Amino acid sequence: MLAVFSCVGFAMRHFMFSRPAMLMAFILSDRVEALTAQMTTMYNIDRLMDRPIFLGLVVEVPLLVLLRSSRHQMRMRMYQGISSSY
Repeated sequence: MLAVFSCVGFAMRHFMFSRPAMLMAFILSDRVEALTAQMTTMYNIDRLMDRPIFLGLVVEVPLLVLLRSSRHQMRMRMYQGISSSY
């Protein structure tokens, strides 16, 4: 078990993933799954579209993911440019 998680940690470091964020996601995943199941039983898509916070999150989350992705790509290009110049 220790060897498996050690390999996962080394892979995450190599591919520049946040290990604390992964740990938080692992801890919170059961709670998020339960709340998602509860939400889908209480609301349908028509009722969710009437809620402004839901609409804001639907718009904001993909934008933040795209912004993070583009920043990560820019950093990788800069890092490759710096490492190739030495």
